[in-house]
Amino acid sequence: MSRHSSPQRFESMVEISSTSSLETTAYNKLSTMLEIEQIVKKTLEKIQLISKCGGADVDIIMDLIMPKVRQHLKSYNMLHEDVTSIRSNVEAYMQHIETVDHDIADIFLDLHNIYRKLERFDDSSKLCPVKKEVLQKRVKESEDLLTRSRHYLPNDPKELISELNDPPKEPPADPKAK
Repeated sequence: MSRHSSPQRFESMVEISSTSSLETTAYNKLSTMLEIEQIVKKTLEKIQLISKCGGADVDIIMDLIMPKVRQHLKSYNMLHEDVTSIRSNVEAYMQHIETVDHDIADIFLDLHNIYRKLERFDDSSKLCPVKKEVLQKRVKESEDLLTRSRHYLPNDPKELISELNDPPKEPPADPKAK
């Protein structure tokens, strides 16, 4: 061990650095308080000068006070604008995610149908029952997602025919109402 890196020397360096950091923190707090006191004193002196001269105009006093208030309001307005833009971005992202979810479900179902057709031709490509069950769950989830979000006529001829042949039933009219 060198004489410069002894444990006692290291401990004393830690004490010095922690003491100096505490002193700088206290100094920063003190300087901030002094700055605030100076600003308040200057503002009070200006207000007293105005009132001594007989020109205690409200507009002049407000001009002295308002710059600090306006500065605080600007920061709040900027925060409000940031939050508003973040909210609109999140809404746009959510719509985009919903669209992508539908596309993924379509692609998954298409791939599932292709795989089923290939499975019919080639017995070696059949899945084990566990994997087949997991796949069926995913297929059901995809179909449910697409069914919930459907805003168009289905391509299934059976569904089209059933919707066209069966008109919506109206509730029976009450004969006593006439």
